[in-house]
Amino acid sequence: MKKILLIFNLLFLPIFLFSAFLQLSPSAKLAAISDISLLDESVSSIFYNPATFDKIFSISSSYFVPFSLPDLKYLTGAIGYKFEKFHFAVGLQQFGNEIYKEQTGIFVTNVNISKNLSLGMSYRFLQKNVSEMNDEIDSQFDIGMMATFDKFQFSSSFLNCGFDKIGNDNLPQESRTEISYQIYENLKTGISFVKELDYPFSFHFGTVYYPIKKFGILSGFETEPERFSAGLEFNIQKIQIIYGIKTHQYLDITHYITVSYQ
Repeated sequence: MKKILLIFNLLFLPIFLFSAFLQLSPSAKLAAISDISLLDESVSSIFYNPATFDKIFSISSSYFVPFSLPDLKYLTGAIGYKFEKFHFAVGLQQFGNEIYKEQTGIFVTNVNISKNLSLGMSYRFLQKNVSEMNDEIDSQFDIGMMATFDKFQFSSSFLNCGFDKIGNDNLPQESRTEISYQIYENLKTGISFVKELDYPFSFHFGTVYYPIKKFGILSGFETEPERFSAGLEFNIQKIQIIYGIKTHQYLDITHYITVSYQ
């Protein structure tokens, strides 16, 4: 059985994920809104754009089983804090099982250049472990910006600026451009254009709607490949409990659960 799992991880996971690093949503809310960081006010947004986190304090922890495969687990956590004009955040991700495992540590800082503009940078430490083989280790840098204009927000980021590899595998190089608009006080929508090197443009659309203050409805859609997503958010004072789902073109639905505080 162990050998079967090893063969599955080595041969099929890269086909489905194009490498799991950066390809799985880091939180239930981001999964539900098609990974549009401008629609997520928690610290989890640092995994897509180091400039979008702007809360005084935020902590987030997530757990999910990718594609409902019982032998795979995905854990993420992040914490961020504001000090004067600077925001600092750290996060951890772990994907896999005892046969195949990917781990990421991320360190982020961003600064408010002006009332309407933030610039950010992040450093990632990445490690891949396959049973009975040597660990593969590498790092990468990401950059990002965010601008706010009344009800509009605009952000852009580039992940893996140095085109780094881990072992013989290329880490994803990904550019993201996002626009969000606050339609009403309780309704916000956003679009995102994602381009990963050697792959077509992907268009993402997401909405966040709060019919009442303590309850939110989340939804999203993306292309290349086509995926649908949805979620529910429950707010208890400063604690958020979020459940999200995301489809896959070949595999089963992924169920996400996140608990955050901000």
